[in-house]
Amino acid sequence: MDAAVRHAVRTAGLPLLEVAYAASTAPARAWGLHAVGALEAGRRADLVVLDEDLEVGRVMRAGVWLSPWSTRA
Repeated sequence: MDAAVRHAVRTAGLPLLEVAYAASTAPARAWGLHAVGALEAGRRADLVVLDEDLEVGRVMRAGVWLSPWSTRA
C-alpha cells in the first residue's frame, strides 16, 4: 500500500490527504470495519507513519509500535 500511495502522490499528482483517505478510511467504511480507518477515540490505533519521501518510517498495530522485523502486535 505504501508503494500505491507514493505512486498516487508522485506520479498521478493526487493530494496526499485524499490518497490517505482512499488508502485507509474509504476501504474500512466499504468493508463495514468500524474499529479502524480513522484515528478517533474508541477505535483501534493502527497507523503507518511515512517520512518526507513517503517511505514507511514506523508502524503501530492496536496501539503498539512494531519493530521493523515484527509482524505481530
